[in-house]
Amino acid sequence: MRKLKDTLSICEQCYRHVPATRFERDNQIWLSKTCPEHGYVEHLVEPDAEFYLNYNYPRHALGSYFLETTNKCNLACPHCYQEPDNKSIDPAILSILEKIKSWPDDGYPVALVGAEPTTRKDLPELITAIQSLPGKPRGIMILTNGVNMANRKYAAKFKDFKNVAWTFGLNHPDYQGHTVRKKQMEGIKNCTEIGLAIKNVSYTLEDMTQLEYCLEEIQEFREEYEWQIDAAIDTTNRFFDNRHYLVELLYLFQDIGLL
Repeated sequence: MRKLKDTLSICEQCYRHVPATRFERDNQIWLSKTCPEHGYVEHLVEPDAEFYLNYNYPRHALGSYFLETTNKCNLACPHCYQEPDNKSIDPAILSILEKIKSWPDDGYPVALVGAEPTTRKDLPELITAIQSLPGKPRGIMILTNGVNMANRKYAAKFKDFKNVAWTFGLNHPDYQGHTVRKKQMEGIKNCTEIGLAIKNVSYTLEDMTQLEYCLEEIQEFREEYEWQIDAAIDTTNRFFDNRHYLVELLYLFQDIGLL
């Protein structure tokens, strides 16, 4: 075993920050970490150590803040990093504002995340309060599954906000079922017709057989709505046993001509 770096990770059971070590063993890259409550675990990071250690890609400093606004959600996605609690009480707007005011006055945008931010009944008021803070103005991005945006009257509450963008998290239609997917697609349509800015669409896949469908759908989005947006595909999560690693995805995308 060759130690590479001491770092910080999270416990997949309780989500607390825990010390971790990245190391090389048997030509693979591993991560070990110890939670005071749930003990020691090891995870395979990359099966090809040579690829991991020699692959260079552009890195840039994070230019935004993520702010958890609720622990409630209207879905129960098996892959989610967060286990929603629909009986929990949302953080008060005042406490959220105090947290933002403790940050540097750098004008970096704020991403409102959850579980599902649109479960907050006062989300429009929260946006107004954030944008009314003194100092450099901050753009706002809202990460949503899009289900509540299928309600046209609800979506219209956000039409007069400036410098607010939305990120939709989608899956293959079979994942949550076609009823949920229909609402998500109606939400995207409502946002587009109302004039709400959609910045990103991301997908989490159960396995690589779903990749082609999602790539085709991304192209349909671009053609139908003339979007110039980013799209992200995630196939690695803590729920599915059939994990995929960066080196495998790189070769796959090369094979199908996307790289």
